[in-house]
Order: sequence, then C-alpha cells, then structure tokens
Amino acid sequence: MSLYKRGKVWYMDLRVGDHRVNKSTGQKKKADAEVVERAERERLLNRQSDVRLRQAETMPKLSQAADRLWEERWSRLKDGQKMFRTILYIVQEYDDPQIHEIDRAWVSDLRQWLIKNPDGKRTREIATVNRYLAHLRTIMLSARDDWEILEKVPKIRLERESNERTRVITREEQEKLTKVLRSSTVKKRPYDRDVADLVDFLCETGLRLSEALNLAPKNIKGQMIQLFPVDTKSKAVRSVPLTDRAGEILKERGNNPFAKVDKFQANRAFNWAKTQVGIDDPEFCLHACRHTFASRLLESGASLYDVKELLGHANFSTTQRYSHLAIGHLQNAMNRLNGGK
Repeated sequence: MSLYKRGKVWYMDLRVGDHRVNKSTGQKKKADAEVVERAERERLLNRQSDVRLRQAETMPKLSQAADRLWEERWSRLKDGQKMFRTILYIVQEYDDPQIHEIDRAWVSDLRQWLIKNPDGKRTREIATVNRYLAHLRTIMLSARDDWEILEKVPKIRLERESNERTRVITREEQEKLTKVLRSSTVKKRPYDRDVADLVDFLCETGLRLSEALNLAPKNIKGQMIQLFPVDTKSKAVRSVPLTDRAGEILKERGNNPFAKVDKFQANRAFNWAKTQVGIDDPEFCLHACRHTFASRLLESGASLYDVKELLGHANFSTTQRYSHLAIGHLQNAMNRLNGGK
C-alpha cells in the first residue's frame, strides 16, 4: 500500500522509476487521500516520460560514444585502436543503440552473441569475449563518471578466464621446428627463416611476441634488453639479460631484428612448421615459447619471483601458473641432495 495513516492524517509513500515521494496528503479521509495520491503518481509518470524523451533526443549512440572516447583517451593508448575496433565490430555486426538503452538484458544478449560466432562453426575464446565486454564497460563508465550523462550503468560481468595453459616446448621440438623453418623454400613465405630465429629468441628471452617484433635500437643496451612502459603490456619498465644464443641472434640480425615480420606472418609460419613436424596441439603456439622460457628458468634453479620479474607480470597470481613446474624442480633438487635416490 502506498497510503498509510499517521495520527489523523493520511500519508503516501510511492515510487515511480527512480523517483520516490513520501509525504503527507494533507487529507483526513482515505478517499480524499487516494485522489491526491493518484494525482501525484500521474505527475511523476509524466515527469519520467519527459526525461526519457529528452534522453532519446540527446543521448549518443554507442558508436558516437566510442568516437568520443577515441578522441579523449583511446587515440593516445598503445592498444587504443584495438579497443575502438572491438566496439566498431559490435556496432556494425550486432547493434548500435543509444547508450541509455544498454541494460543488463542487452548486455546478456550481446554476451551470448559474442560467445557464438556468426558462422556457427566455433565459439570465441572467453578471453576474447571479455575484451569486447571490458571495452564496452569502459564506455559506459565514462558516460556515467566523466561525461555525467548516465545516472547508472548495468553491471557488465566478465567471465572467469583460465590461466592453466602452460604448454612447454621441448628442446627436441624446438630444434625440429626451427630446422623446418630454416629449410623452407615456400616463395610466398620468404619470412619463414626469420621466424625460425624468432622462435629461438622468444624461448631465450621470454618476451611477448609483440615485444620481440617491436624491438628497436633504443631497447638494446649491451647484453641487456631494456623495455620501457610504451613497449610492455603492464606499462612497466623491464630488463631482460641476453643469453649467449639471444646475443648471437641480435648480432646476426641487428638491433631491429624482426622489423620485417608481423604477427600474422609469424603465426602463419609457426603453424605451418608445426604441421610439418606432426604436432597437432592447439596449445603448441608462439606464446608457448614464453612458457618454455619460464620452465627453463625454474629448471636452472630460478625462483618464481625471478620468473615474475623477467616475464614482466603485473601480479604474482599470474606467475603462480608455473608453481607446479617449480615444485617439480624442487623435487629434483631433493633427489640430488639424497645422492640421486
């Protein structure tokens, strides 16, 4: 009931949309109080309709909000273009609503659409879906907190990602793979031999693929790779000492070692080579070189903290995916202590 009596006077407590009224009707008879309550409810409904009409006339569409965020922020970020493109894909392939129309139901439908590719042949990885949703959330929060054109935004929940993929490349697999790449005579892939060096270099340094491809003279400091905030995913400075093999590769290729290779060519050559050596494992990819570096570090006696620093993880929780490898190497150490028993 929206009407209640206090003493001899009737009060009303009603809510319409985001507006609530709790006050005296000024009436002692319930029938008269109901007339006042109906009039107040109608006034609030009209007010809500006016607000929605003004929103419909002035509220930007998702594409317009993305354009604004590009101008204000994304255009200055290293990955800003990727962020903008994810929203552009949603706008072009799914929907371009006014941002006040984006509610929990719309987000839920979008999530399901993203998970299942339009071609119906496969589903997107959870990490990929999360990137789309995270960039959408950034726009919605900007509309509320920075532009102040939304009072509230729907909760955009990200799916939990698994960090369990730690496929390690054995030295035998690495040797077979790079041998195939170095002996490649495929004219449409003149970069195969470059990718052979790239595989060795990634296994020796633990760099991310993008970090290795973008190496420039400013990043080479003697026997050290120096990465600056603009170069790294974590936006932090990182130093990686060069192993003998990594140093040889830089000596042979110069301080712009992989400038002629892009990520698509690198992945194409790698996937071709792994097929040639008979490896059918989706986790056997270029990123596995990074796991390989971590595994070999631990095998040599390094700590998980050393791995964190050399790989440039922002959080130790990311490094802990390698904890099972560390335990294995600790057991080997104990076996040596026991005389090899």
